[in-house]
Amino acid sequence: MRINICLLLLLLNSCSGTNNTAESLSSSSDEFKVFTIDLKAEKSKLSTLIDEVEIMRLEEGEEGLLSTIAYFNEIEDGFVFTSGEEKGVFIYSSTGELRKKINHSGKGPAEYSDIKGLWVKEDTLFVYSFYIKKVLKYNLDGRYLGESKLVHNYGDIYPNGKSYVADLSSYGFYDSVKYKLAFLDTDFQSKSFSIPQNLPPPFPVRVSLNSFSPYKDALTYKTLTSDSVFLVEGDQARPLLKMDFGNDWLWSDPDVLENPEQASNFLQTKQKVWTLNASIGERYVFYYYGLGLNTPTWALLDRYTSKETRIDLTKTETEQFGINALQWSGDRLLVAFQSTDVANFLKELDKTQFKFREGTTLEKIESSENSVLMWVKFKEGY
Repeated sequence: MRINICLLLLLLNSCSGTNNTAESLSSSSDEFKVFTIDLKAEKSKLSTLIDEVEIMRLEEGEEGLLSTIAYFNEIEDGFVFTSGEEKGVFIYSSTGELRKKINHSGKGPAEYSDIKGLWVKEDTLFVYSFYIKKVLKYNLDGRYLGESKLVHNYGDIYPNGKSYVADLSSYGFYDSVKYKLAFLDTDFQSKSFSIPQNLPPPFPVRVSLNSFSPYKDALTYKTLTSDSVFLVEGDQARPLLKMDFGNDWLWSDPDVLENPEQASNFLQTKQKVWTLNASIGERYVFYYYGLGLNTPTWALLDRYTSKETRIDLTKTETEQFGINALQWSGDRLLVAFQSTDVANFLKELDKTQFKFREGTTLEKIESSENSVLMWVKFKEGY
């Protein structure tokens, strides 16, 4: 493992004390770092890495059946997100009761054709519809408030202070704007660009959800076919970390660089890492990568120490626990976890390691098809 020399010296400096060392490591965690990823790193069951979890069911009700959870937003007294192909926006209370389902999917006025972005600012819900190049606004009761017409079909749009930032990493922007990010004003018009795009994107279609994620008082930016994470602060973006797969990274292979139009073929013929999805916390990175067409590998990386652990999600000989990382909330990773897996997973934990949020019981979870929300706190240094 590659360890930053300054961090190593801090770890060896015993006279500074444990707390001071942790504070020093934390203060340097946002300096750009390269982490060497070992495809054969130690493997541990997820339950052995966990300190404690809190679990909350998501009520089905008459309209609350969920297939997946995407574009997750935390509001003052609850949660807002969309789900799979339902094209609805679901609003839940902080204890898991379904408050409202909003569905304005259609081809008429005040309607969206798809949801490729969703966020809440104050009491206003914004829906980015890729195919009609619009951002539509509704209140939290579902009443239409207006819309903005966009010049481009952006990969992602996300609020950035009082304005917005957009993903340009696909959809033909390479020929006209050789940058990956566009900073937009309050009317969604381009102000400036960042992160040069030196090569055309490997795929002509969108392969990423949630390229932007909240991080402290800023944002992180990460696409599925990049090994780097950027920190977006105001109208600037800078590298935050790189996960270095060396010769195992498909997009640095000479054959692929010379023939990018054959990316899909190389994906099938070369046993290399081609996709990387990462949830960036202040200390830990929870991520998965795709090696060829194999089942993705999940892993956890300690940004302070560079310690890396592959995660074993085995439930049975033929099945894995179903998990979907949504966002970090302080020192806890919020994930969607399949309800049918909860009982078996809790058997791997001590009873002191889990608790249910008010209104949630194991019986309610097992009687529902909806995933649960689970806040995961990992062991210190696991």
